[in-house]
Amino acid sequence: MRKGLGRGFEALIPTSFNGDGEGSLTIDQNLDISQAEDQKITDLREINITEIAPDPNQPRKTFDEQELQDLANSIKQHGILSPIMLIRNSSADSAKIKYLIVAGERRWRAAKLAQLTKIPALIRDLTDQNRLEISIIENVQRADLNPLEVGTAYLKLREQFNLTDEAIAKKIGKSPIVVYNRIRLLTLPDDVKQAVITGQLTEGQVRPLISIDPKITKQFLPKILNENWSARKIEQLAVHTRQQIGQKVKTNAKLPYEAEAKAITKQLGAKTQITSSSRGTGSITLKFRNPAEFRKIFDKLTKTS
Repeated sequence: MRKGLGRGFEALIPTSFNGDGEGSLTIDQNLDISQAEDQKITDLREINITEIAPDPNQPRKTFDEQELQDLANSIKQHGILSPIMLIRNSSADSAKIKYLIVAGERRWRAAKLAQLTKIPALIRDLTDQNRLEISIIENVQRADLNPLEVGTAYLKLREQFNLTDEAIAKKIGKSPIVVYNRIRLLTLPDDVKQAVITGQLTEGQVRPLISIDPKITKQFLPKILNENWSARKIEQLAVHTRQQIGQKVKTNAKLPYEAEAKAITKQLGAKTQITSSSRGTGSITLKFRNPAEFRKIFDKLTKTS
């Protein structure tokens, strides 16, 4: 007789790992995907591997081949220590592919490498949002997703399910600023994203590049990669770039008393700078290059007076 879970989400996924990375997660009790889900039937069985396919909406897109092979070797010796989680496939190809993976794609891939024909699986009835949440939590808490995959998953929760950054943060046990910063990574140029995916750059290194013009980023990227710039050095580049932009804006802006300064310069033959404050006070600065220029300016001022 099949029974409902009754113990919440933690009953689906064990709370420990072995040395080979098998096992599962410690889930924050604040993650209440839905109490109603515990009333639905969960079916634990052995499923033919050929009847299973990855969920196309799964946030994780890259897998380390050596790690998969190591896990496959462990599976050959010890078997699958924790069942994967599936949902029934309702798409057009459901005749061949009967199930989609919600959690455990890495174990499924390794089981195929180990030439297993069947794999233990929990079959659940989940909403699209539940599926995405579980996929994120399984991978994020195991640090299996790269930062861009995590950001993409967070963005899906935000846009497809209208969740705020605060709500997402609560579900995954992170702070809202972490969620916000991961989503911002998706604005980086494609070549920078590729460097993150391949492990050439870390999240800490690329985060300062978010605030830099993509053209400047593209210009400096080869140098950053070849010289292995630190996050601190890249941050200095970002600060310097922002300062240059600020100076350019200031230079292009029309200064107070600009016309008057030009008139004085023309009359006295000395470069003139006028500064003013919001209180209406200010100063006039006349510049000279040598004592002779000073004497000319002084003579003109004296005659004028």
